[in-house]
Amino acid sequence: MSPFRLYAILLVFCSVPITVHATESVDKRASIAQTLADGVSHQEFHKIYVPDFCNSTSRPDGPGAYFAASFSFLLRHNGKDFTVLSRIDAHHYLIQNHWTDCDLAQPEILQKFVAAFDVDGLLTGNVQSEKNYFRVDLILRDVSGKARVHCIYDEPFRPDTLAYFPAITSSAGWPFYFPMLDGVTPPKPSKMSVFPYPASYKPVILAGNVVISMIIATDGSVEQARIVQKVDPDFDSDTLKVVKTWHFEPAKSPDGTPVPVRVGLQLRFHARGMPAQAQYPEDQSHP
Repeated sequence: MSPFRLYAILLVFCSVPITVHATESVDKRASIAQTLADGVSHQEFHKIYVPDFCNSTSRPDGPGAYFAASFSFLLRHNGKDFTVLSRIDAHHYLIQNHWTDCDLAQPEILQKFVAAFDVDGLLTGNVQSEKNYFRVDLILRDVSGKARVHCIYDEPFRPDTLAYFPAITSSAGWPFYFPMLDGVTPPKPSKMSVFPYPASYKPVILAGNVVISMIIATDGSVEQARIVQKVDPDFDSDTLKVVKTWHFEPAKSPDGTPVPVRVGLQLRFHARGMPAQAQYPEDQSHP
């Protein structure tokens, strides 16, 4: 038995973009969205759509879908003189026609889309990964393709954001779903087992945050779990094994249909009962 009595506290919460982490990055994202909203109103657009920001291969990807969903969410809540088309409604239409958001770059497909939803503007974007940050090039266009507003947004890499990539896809490879965005409700935990801490683990190692990226499937099971932010190799591995046994009430679309989502979970471990000479990492010294 270890001579020290160790208490481990596990705090688990879903990282919900925009509403949970009040960080500088989120504040800046909201500020850019407000600038875009002002531009939409100034250009007298009445209804806009924010399609997935397609990558260089002209296919939707995780970062492009996530940032598009984020800015769609923010514009919907900032807009006063215009409306934002639901991305779920748009995706249902595109799927029925065997298209994706990237196909809207084709004039004939865009024309049919515009006629179906009566939109007069699109916010398009391109996401590039630099050394340690994302650069998002945002362009508000009219339906003829003319650029009306141009913004560039930089966001540092953060574990709670990286946990969303790659996003879960349907069996056909698209679309991408994120909790709370586009009206998709977050999954709710229903079964979480307790982590069996081996006595051999040092309390100083246990003090830290583990960020896990995972898919909550439509049956509530955990799939494709991976570590995004690590604490200790052995500890991370054991934690991941336990997380894979958890079960959730699945996320749901606005019509109540269960949908698979990628979520980021932060597991915060605190060690107590250490002797006075023990040193904790500076940012983990409080309960």
